[in-house]
Amino acid sequence: MSTLATRNTASPASALLQKILRGMAAAALFSICAGILALAMTRGSAANRDFVSYWAASQRLVHHSDPYSSAAVFSLEKSAGWSADRALLMRNPPYGLFLTIPLGFVSEKTGAVLWSLLVLASLMLSIRILRGIQGDPQNRLHLIGYLFAPSLACLLAGQTSAFALLSLTLF
Repeated sequence: MSTLATRNTASPASALLQKILRGMAAAALFSICAGILALAMTRGSAANRDFVSYWAASQRLVHHSDPYSSAAVFSLEKSAGWSADRALLMRNPPYGLFLTIPLGFVSEKTGAVLWSLLVLASLMLSIRILRGIQGDPQNRLHLIGYLFAPSLACLLAGQTSAFALLSLTLF
């Protein structure tokens, strides 16, 4: 029994080292994902997702124009490689525009990579917080959250739902 008790209790230095190594591994994995996204993201794949509506609205907003102007947004989306025959307007209310403002300062490909990483980080943080709320169980059931169909759809489409999940989780 005493050997079992000594195995489960790690020294504080060992626990700290383990946390640092996990953090470094997570940062390395996140960097690898960023590199893969940057290489794999083509002009067409960046433009034919919901992301393009956020990018076009932010471009208009940064240049002091109406982010909800259908004709102007459609023109921007077409220049980015949008393949549909009508504009995809951002459906978020004006107070949601603050999320997209940084996209107005970058190209559509750079914005798509940054946006995808931000959506992924929001999802990861939400799952981590939810796991902590549940008492940080030793099982690996939290990994199902990454394979949950709506999570994958949100990542693939570049939607803002991950930010809503994070805000609800933080609340």
